[in-house]
Amino acid sequence: MTTPATDDTTGQQSPPIEVAVAALYFAAQAVVGALLWIGADLSTTVRSWLELVPERPQVTDAFLPADIVVIAASALAAWALWRGRPWAMVPVWFTVGGIVYPTVVLVGWVASTDGTGETALGMMLLATVSCTGAALLAWRSRPSR
Repeated sequence: MTTPATDDTTGQQSPPIEVAVAALYFAAQAVVGALLWIGADLSTTVRSWLELVPERPQVTDAFLPADIVVIAASALAAWALWRGRPWAMVPVWFTVGGIVYPTVVLVGWVASTDGTGETALGMMLLATVSCTGAALLAWRSRPSR
């Protein structure tokens, strides 16, 4: 773990580089998640990336409430990591679970259907690997207790 630097003008410590990277990842994930749902509402192309049953958009829409919670948790994780809150790993691991669960659901969906959900699954696999990596980076960078 690298030691945090102190800002000469404010006297506040910036987070260690590993924690800063993880915090920036969680912030970016929150923004991209929100933009993806906004894009799905505004663009048929973006919507087609997410659609699981094209003739029943409510199937895909069922993921929105949970995604709002995960977006908020990701933003909270970013803030808590950046500010060095001792409870920061709680929203971090909550976010990981909120990403892994729908990924597992999509694996089952894609395996049991005839060609729907592959793009959504690809995005979720990338998010799962990235989110888990950022969480492990933050976890390993915690101060020794």
